[in-house]
Amino acid sequence: MRVFVAILFLTAHAAMSQPVGAGLKAGIPLNSAFTVTGTGFEAEKPAYVVGPFVEFRLPANFAIEVAALYERPLIRYDFPLSQFGQVSADVRASTWQFPLVVKYRFGRERVRPFVLGGVAAYRVGAIEQRGETIRELPDDVRAALRRVANNFVNGGGVIGGGVEFKTGPLRIAPELRFTRWAISKTAGFDIVTFNLEQSRTHLLVSLSF
Repeated sequence: MRVFVAILFLTAHAAMSQPVGAGLKAGIPLNSAFTVTGTGFEAEKPAYVVGPFVEFRLPANFAIEVAALYERPLIRYDFPLSQFGQVSADVRASTWQFPLVVKYRFGRERVRPFVLGGVAAYRVGAIEQRGETIRELPDDVRAALRRVANNFVNGGGVIGGGVEFKTGPLRIAPELRFTRWAISKTAGFDIVTFNLEQSRTHLLVSLSF
């Protein structure tokens, strides 16, 4: 993470003299953030991804883009415990992805295809439990979730492409983006195990000026 922050600082410093754009990315993940193994557990893909980005527009149709993309993965837990009744809960995690990519646009028209590639850092933050009945989650489950929040820091590579439409000062750019994390992360106990999905795919739309 420190190396990534240093790269961001040096990149921003080098590009300060170039035109700068900023905006918002939003879209949908096409697969889950992580899978879960254990009786009664089910992981669902996040409903959305959203976050701000800054773009440093360089000569020769190149640009450097830095973003912070937020997701809320959901884990459902529904397991009968005879001595306590039914345990049912929704567990949500706050996750952040910080991509740093180089983008190349083709041509100089109002409609411009582009490709991109770079690196990204990943962090799982706060874990929240909601909707529980009868009692709290078993201690092993809570401990596994704490391990997820503490251990799921990762980095990897990003590639993608799309088309940018320019109308006046506004730029609209749908894109398909693939991310591959370098390390297969796992956290848990016998009762439940969380596994980070190493390959992620997102369909995004950017709005910027």
